Formats: sequence, C-alpha cells, structure tokens
Amino acid sequence: MKIVEIFKSKFQNFHSVHYAFNEMCAPTVGEALKKASEEKPDLILVTSIMFTPGGGHSEKDIPAAIEMFQEEHPEIKIEYAWPYSQEALADFINSHLLRFIDK
Repeated sequence: MKIVEIFKSKFQNFHSVHYAFNEMCAPTVGEALKKASEEKPDLILVTSIMFTPGGGHSEKDIPAAIEMFQEEHPEIKIEYAWPYSQEALADFINSHLLRFIDK
C-alpha cells in the first residue's frame, strides 16, 4: 500500500490508482476493478509489483480475476501491463546498486 501511496503522490499520469491483494486482505483484484470501473474509465491498466515471471499470482490469479471481470463488463477495456521488461528491470537494479558505490 505504501508503494501505491508514493505512486499516487509522485505521478499524475493516471486518473486514479487502486491497489488489490490476492490473499488474506481486501480488496481483491475483482473488487478493485469494480471500484475503478465506477469511474467510467476509457482503459483500466493492471500491473503487479512482482517484477519477475514465475509467481502463481502474477501469472495465473490476476489474469483469471481480470478475465472474470471482463466477462461481466465487456464494454471496459482492461490491459494487464505485466510482466516487466527484463531490460528495464536490469536498468532498475543497476541504478539501485550504483547508489551503494562510494558511500
């Protein structure tokens, strides 16, 4: 949730930003999609903070939740902006590591 709060305060590119969880917490992906859809968006972008492929939530659970919601709301365009580019991740890790050189 902290990442979402930073994102909302730092970037103004998006009309609204919502968070969701896959287990043990609310809101679920479906609930967050419903809340976002109430704002009548042209497009809903969904992503995960899990950066690398291989996780069941990012690869299976989130797409399944999107598909279920999309079946009920075919008029809403939804894009799953995941997985992240491996090159972009390498750039991020490099810039992070450079912060620790010459400390």
